Amino acid sequence: MRVLLVEDDATVLALTLDVLTGLGYRVTTATNATDALAALNADPELDLLFTDVVMPGGVSGLSLARTARELRPSLRVLLTSGFMGEDRAVDGREFPLLDKPYEA
Repeated sequence: MRVLLVEDDATVLALTLDVLTGLGYRVTTATNATDALAALNADPELDLLFTDVVMPGGVSGLSLARTARELRPSLRVLLTSGFMGEDRAVDGREFPLLDKPYEA
């Protein structure tokens, strides 16, 4: 399975990348929505978008997920967030949400 991992925090990105590759996933990384959309357009074999909800640059992970689904309707999406608040309104109805910190 090919995963597009989108995370702006370098430490969390490295940790998550290590875990996913250790589980056998092939992972492409991006640190913002613009780079993530470029990766999606460049690689039609990506199966899953795994993105942080709160990101810099004015485009949230939720907006990224919606745009990605418009481009690739069969793309699976998993959102992740460590913050409560307005983005917490993402309650799993549209896309599943995995809370940070991750637990085994």
